[in-house]
Amino acid sequence: MITFIQNLDIKIIQFIEEHLNYESLQLFFLFITKLNDYGLLTFLAVAFIIIQYKDTRITKICIYSTILSLIIVQLMMKNIIQRPRPYELITGLNIIIKKPLTHSFPSGHASISGIGFILSYLYFERKLVKYFFMILFFLVAISRLILKVHFLSDVVIGFSLALLIVLTIYFIMKKYVKT
Repeated sequence: MITFIQNLDIKIIQFIEEHLNYESLQLFFLFITKLNDYGLLTFLAVAFIIIQYKDTRITKICIYSTILSLIIVQLMMKNIIQRPRPYELITGLNIIIKKPLTHSFPSGHASISGIGFILSYLYFERKLVKYFFMILFFLVAISRLILKVHFLSDVVIGFSLALLIVLTIYFIMKKYVKT
């Protein structure tokens, strides 16, 4: 199964290189990915949520989710698994982004975007704002694949871990923490 996923990951990157390697598309996704460098877009969404609700439990859900995601993905999993990035395994890829120095799996951008995605879904009441942020977070995750700095499995697992972390903390806080 792992070999199948690795082969699929490589074929997808090769497809992107061959068929989606337009400068305008690459520049668009470079802009999108930069929106959540260092979690800035997620920080903005979390700040809006905290200001909007002024609720201790919601504040804790936002902060604990973000910190736990950073610890699990950036500090633990990347360093334990140490998966090389696509440009380290596939020669000749056209990379327009500064090459990241960390390992590939799971994607930190996808993880922190997943945090923002689910928190936006849970807490933004205005549909226009909710869907605007959710689309941006989804595009940030996809940008890592389009820019060829992550494999599809890196992005899917990073995003999924974030969803799992937020929902776990959400249900724990809802059940055990009184406001």
